[in-house]
Amino acid sequence: MSPQRLEKDRRCFLRIPKELSVEVRKLYSPLSEEPEEIGSTKNISGGGISLNVLRSYELKTLLGLKIEMVGWKEYKRQLSKIVDIFSEDTITAVGEVVWYRELPDGRGYELGIKFVDIREDDYHSFIKYLENLP
Repeated sequence: MSPQRLEKDRRCFLRIPKELSVEVRKLYSPLSEEPEEIGSTKNISGGGISLNVLRSYELKTLLGLKIEMVGWKEYKRQLSKIVDIFSEDTITAVGEVVWYRELPDGRGYELGIKFVDIREDDYHSFIKYLENLP
């Protein structure tokens, strides 16, 4: 999914309050195999997430995100379901930090992250998942 398409889509979706576990990894070379930390979403939309984490990240930092979303694969096209039959209930994306602030209790940070890259088929399934949340 192109960044221009994601930027356009970001304005089309409401933020949905949803707490999900997210593995966060700062993207730099050499890429680490382990997540830097585990965060928790405050809300989520088709354009990005609000994420609580322990560390602070600079604006424009690119992050590798692995978002735990049980049931999102139910919205994948049939062929994609077959290809991903053994994959976990996570969606991976690259996100960019667009804002951050310290949490009121001083025990971490809230980040505003916009999605800049997600596999196109995953993105469409993700949007359908969000549209069908209770």
